Amino acid sequence: MKNILKILSIFLLGLTVVLTSSCERENYPFPEAERVTLLNLVMTEGPAVLREATPPTTQLTFSLGLVEHGTVGATERVELAVVRNNAQVATLATITNQFNPVNPQTVTLTVQEVLNATGGAALEEGETLVFFYRVFMPSGVTFKGWTPETGLAPSRTAIWGIIGASPIVERAVVCEVDFSDLLGYWTIFSAGLGATWVAVATEDPNNLGTGLIFTVSEEANNGEPAWDHTVRMVFDWETFRWSFPATPGLPGPARQVFWDAFGIQTNFGFGAGAGVFNTCVTNNAFVINWTGALGVNAGTFGSFAITFSKIDASQLPPPPPPPVLDFSVEVEGTGLFIVGISGTYFAEADVVLGEDVDSAFIVVVSGDIQAGDIQGLKDGIANGTIASIKITASSANVEVPFPGTTTPAPGTFSFFVITFGDDEVQEYGYYTFVFPTPTPPPPAPDPDPTP
Repeated sequence: MKNILKILSIFLLGLTVVLTSSCERENYPFPEAERVTLLNLVMTEGPAVLREATPPTTQLTFSLGLVEHGTVGATERVELAVVRNNAQVATLATITNQFNPVNPQTVTLTVQEVLNATGGAALEEGETLVFFYRVFMPSGVTFKGWTPETGLAPSRTAIWGIIGASPIVERAVVCEVDFSDLLGYWTIFSAGLGATWVAVATEDPNNLGTGLIFTVSEEANNGEPAWDHTVRMVFDWETFRWSFPATPGLPGPARQVFWDAFGIQTNFGFGAGAGVFNTCVTNNAFVINWTGALGVNAGTFGSFAITFSKIDASQLPPPPPPPVLDFSVEVEGTGLFIVGISGTYFAEADVVLGEDVDSAFIVVVSGDIQAGDIQGLKDGIANGTIASIKITASSANVEVPFPGTTTPAPGTFSFFVITFGDDEVQEYGYYTFVFPTPTPPPPAPDPDPTP
């Protein structure tokens, strides 16, 4: 028993040593992280888009200001730079003055100075100029803004999620477009609604040269339900942006109604936003990328993205196959012949009509039906020059008179039938039969059989 207690004591002592040593630790110094002064870059003077014909003397004024609630620290210098087509990069100006929360620093350049700094080539449709800044801190820490390896950093709209800290100003050299090229067919895609429509764009008579009216029809969408309304958009030729004009009688921001009702919502439509227009495409396949708010009568909720893409008529979805309609007819003689009270002879036939037949007309003609006879018979029955019997449903034992007014001679005859549907002659059928020589009635019995 004493040995057991001794062993247990040694085990507990060892456990205590292990536990004690595991709680020991060293305090390692953590280096101070230097904060970089963040700036908001905006263009306060200059065109919203550039064109090949933009005058070289056009002035571009940039403002660099401290971000609200951002770090205010001494900078060694700040550089305003530009990159063309994510390749040609150049420093445009260097700012050594210190920033304060009240007064931003401004830089004014001409378009020609920007071109000279990037090699001197003239503006070209389709290229993009991105202005950005670099921040150099006294310690050597640098916010580069752009590198060939990573491109723009860290974001095009905000730095590290700080709203109002825009690191860039972007200007596209737009491709000119004729307004008439915007008319015609467009596809409209909404990822949020998971739907694509085909619309026809026409010029808005209230906004000539700037406005389009998009009409989504069931015909252009293979019979799918269309929007309840047309949708209007207005183009600004200076900014190359699209906007939705206000709809009278609707609350909230300017928006266009797509449906009177969508589920439980009323006046379901796309709200205030901006459509960025890409005209630098082949074959006039223009693209308008929209972002904005989604609205109903009760207000707006969420955001949306929608893409308008210009297409050629040849790119329209194939139309649905036409419905298969049954205008058929089957006719067969019963072999019965009837003599009416007036002495007219009738042949009896069974007629079966297709379910889409509105009416049918049947006649008896002499002889077999030859290929050359068919069109004349169809036309004669249709215009009434050949008398016929009209039926409007499948019928058995249809009595059809023989041609002429005398007793028909024994021989070959044919039933001929045409069907009508959708207000026109559709199909025909015929059946050939033989009218036999009438069998004379048996002699009447002698009334006086006495020899």
